[in-house]
Amino acid sequence: MQRKTVYVNDLPIGQAATWAEADALLIRNGILFTAKPGKAEGPSGFYINGTTTEPRSLQRRPRERGGGVGR
Repeated sequence: MQRKTVYVNDLPIGQAATWAEADALLIRNGILFTAKPGKAEGPSGFYINGTTTEPRSLQRRPRERGGGVGR
């Protein structure tokens, strides 16, 4: 089966041969959507478009004020 590039909002994230592999790639990369994304398959790629959420590990935490070293 031919491997195709998987695109999320026009950015390539990896290769997959089936939609099941493309979905697993999303999970491995921690890509989540706020609603059901649009999906399309072309001759050379899987295209997934939608509003993504930022993974918890990448979310910015508010800085704590005061009490730091050197202050």
